[in-house]
Amino acid sequence: MQDKKGYTALALAAELIDDEKIAECMFTEGGDELLSIATHKGEIPLLLAAAKGHSHMTRYLFSVTPPSVFTGENKFLDLLLSQCIANEIFDVATAIVQHPNAKLLSLKKSDGNIAPIYELASTPSAFQSGAQLNLWEQFMYKILIVKNEKIHAFEDERIEIVSHVGTDYEDEPNTITEDAMLKAAKCGIVEFIETMMDANPALLMVEDRNKRGIFSHAILNRQEKLFQLIKKVKGSKEIITWSTDKFENNMLHLAADLGPPPYLVSISNAALQMQRELQWFVEVKNIVPRWYLGAKNVNEQVPLEVFIKAHEGLLKDARQWAKDTSSSFTLIGTLITTIMFAAAFTVPGGNKSDNGEPILLKEQYFQIFIISDAISLITSSSSVLMFIGILTSRYGEEDFLIRLPVQLLFGLVSLFFSVLSMLIAFCAALGLMLRGHRRMVLLTMLLALLPILVFVPSLLRLFAEISRSTLRSIRQIYRPQ
Repeated sequence: MQDKKGYTALALAAELIDDEKIAECMFTEGGDELLSIATHKGEIPLLLAAAKGHSHMTRYLFSVTPPSVFTGENKFLDLLLSQCIANEIFDVATAIVQHPNAKLLSLKKSDGNIAPIYELASTPSAFQSGAQLNLWEQFMYKILIVKNEKIHAFEDERIEIVSHVGTDYEDEPNTITEDAMLKAAKCGIVEFIETMMDANPALLMVEDRNKRGIFSHAILNRQEKLFQLIKKVKGSKEIITWSTDKFENNMLHLAADLGPPPYLVSISNAALQMQRELQWFVEVKNIVPRWYLGAKNVNEQVPLEVFIKAHEGLLKDARQWAKDTSSSFTLIGTLITTIMFAAAFTVPGGNKSDNGEPILLKEQYFQIFIISDAISLITSSSSVLMFIGILTSRYGEEDFLIRLPVQLLFGLVSLFFSVLSMLIAFCAALGLMLRGHRRMVLLTMLLALLPILVFVPSLLRLFAEISRSTLRSIRQIYRPQ
C-alpha cells in the first residue's frame, strides 16, 4: 500500500529513521517487492535512506535489494553512488563501483544530479589531506590510522572508488573526470589527484577554460600539500611550471593574487596572513624560471605589481594589527620597567645609614629579589625597545616576511621573562617581610601565580603561531636551491 506521494511503509521508515531492525521486520513481512516499489518521484527505499545519510539503513537495504533492481541502464546506481559519497557511506559506494553494471558509472550524470566522481572530488572531509585539522587533530588522526584497522579500510574504500574512475577514464575520456580533477585540486585532495595520476598520468595535464591546470588551482586556492606534488612529477614538471593561462598569467602571477577568504580566515591575524601570502609568493618563485619575475600578463603587470595591488587591503590591516599589538605590549613593558626601577631603590628592610648598604643583603630572599628585579628591569626595557622598533617601522610588504615577526618574537620573549622575574621578585620581597609566617607566604605566592595563568597562555599561543610561521620563512629564504 502506498500513500498519495507513493511512499510505502518501508520507504517512510527509510527516509525518517536509521534503524535497520525496523526495515528487517518490514522486509520479512512484505518481501522483495517492497524494496523495488518507487515513490512518485522514482525513489526506492534504498535511495531515500542514502539521501538522508542513514548509513545503517542504507547498508541493510543495499544487502537485501535484489540485483534485478539495478539492471538495464544502471538504473538507480548512479544516483545511489552520488548519495553514498555525499553522505560518506563509503563501504556501500565501494560495493557499487564493483557492481557488474557499474562500468563507467562514476562518470555518468543523471538528470539534475552531480556525477558521482565529481561528488567525491567535492568532499574534502572524506580524505585526510582535504580535512582542516589542527596539530593535535593531525596527531590523533595518525595514531588512529596506524592502530585502527577499520579506519585503514575506510581510507582504502575511498581510494578504491577513485582508482575505478581513473580506469574508466582510460576507456572513455570525458570532461566530467577532468572537472573532477580540477575540483579536487581546488579542495586540496591529494589522495584523489595521486590515485588518478597513477591510473592515468594524462590527467595531470587537464585544464579549465581559462587554461589553468591542477597546480594553478592549487596555487590560487593555497593548497600546500597538493602543490608539493609538483616536486614529485617526473618529465612534465617543466611543462607545468612554464605554462600560462589565457590571460598570460604565469604561476608567479597566480601566487601574487590574494588567497581565498576561507584560507585567510584560518590564520589568526592580519600580520600572519600577510606573512603566509609572502611565503606562497617566495615558494612559487623558487620553482619557476627566474625570468618569470619580469614577465607581464595581459594587463602589462609583472607578478610583484600584481602582489602589491592585490594585497593593499591586507597590508593595511596587517600594519594596524602590528601597531595595536606593539602599542599594547609597549604599555605593559613600560609599566614593568617603571615599577622595577623604583623597586631597585626602595629595597625591603631599608639601607644602613652609614654606607647605604642594604640591611638584609645577606638574606637569601634578598638576593633572589635583587637578581629578579634586575632581570625584570633589563628584559622589560628590551621588550619596550623592540616594540618601539616595530611602531617606527615603514611596514613594507617584505618586512612582514621575517624582520617584523622576528622583532615581535624577541619582544614577546623579553616581556614574558620580565613578567616572570617581576613575580619572582614580588614573592621574594614577601618572603623577607613575612618571615616566620610560612603559610601566609605560600598562600600569597600561590595567588601571585594567577597573573601568569591569565596572561601567559595567550602570550605563548601568539608566540607559538609567530615562531612556527617565521621558521617557515627562514627555511624558504636560506635553504639550498
